[in-house]
Amino acid sequence: HPYLYNMKGISLAALGEHNEAIENYNKAIAQEANYFDPYQNKFCPLFKLCRYEEALESINKAIELEPNHSKIDVMYTNKALVLSKLGRCEEVLESLDKALTLNPNNQTAIDGKNRVLELLKK
Repeated sequence: HPYLYNMKGISLAALGEHNEAIENYNKAIAQEANYFDPYQNKFCPLFKLCRYEEALESINKAIELEPNHSKIDVMYTNKALVLSKLGRCEEVLESLDKALTLNPNNQTAIDGKNRVLELLKK
């Protein structure tokens, strides 16, 4: 069942077993392609393994599947984080602006946007 693979992925990620967690998230997705949770959950281990393009694909798919999710602003903030690792500054700002449009009190997005703007001034 995809739910069980997703839960196993969460447990493995918590133990620092990132590759095994990703494998389980992929198994969940293989069984149910539009299952939001494994896409959102897969982002973190991919990011920790510096697999930034894959992390971006994963978070983009999560956003596509659940555009009205209660934590959508956090997903856009995570997207900005991975875009920054890829050196895509304009897209970082777009993603942070989207996060702030969805939640003007998202302190991580506020801080991130201020840092990017400071870097662009230099």
